[in-house]
Amino acid sequence: MHYQYSSMVNWRKFSIFSLLVALLIIFIGSYYLLQSPDIVSTTSAIITVLYLAVILFWLLRGFYYWRIPNKNYIVFDKDQLTVDRISFFRTRAIPLEQVQRIVDKEEVFIVVVSEGKEEVIHKNWLLEEDISKLQRDLHALLGESYITSY
Repeated sequence: MHYQYSSMVNWRKFSIFSLLVALLIIFIGSYYLLQSPDIVSTTSAIITVLYLAVILFWLLRGFYYWRIPNKNYIVFDKDQLTVDRISFFRTRAIPLEQVQRIVDKEEVFIVVVSEGKEEVIHKNWLLEEDISKLQRDLHALLGESYITSY
């Protein structure tokens, strides 16, 4: 079963903001690089590489947010739960045998794993019908490990 990110959250707004930050960094960095008299110095080379890395980060983040409405937020099957963490390469796969409990709070689900780590699932990133379906599916799959509140 899979649950996509909600289209109700304005992911495009986050995308446009990230792209505008990248554009602002390009303008500010270009001004600095053009004002620098030593283009060949080691310091300038390091600053240029860092500058390009920051621009690349913000551009990738903007494109990532643009594609989020088409991505799966939560995928689970009979043996594992996979949660996308809204970052470039960070999807967490949790084997269901390691799940100690899932706490259903007002705005989030908290998945408590056997190592004592927690994974937070934001309800506002899901559609209302997906939230109720996920609650039923988790309760059916985990039984007594599904707790409705602290």
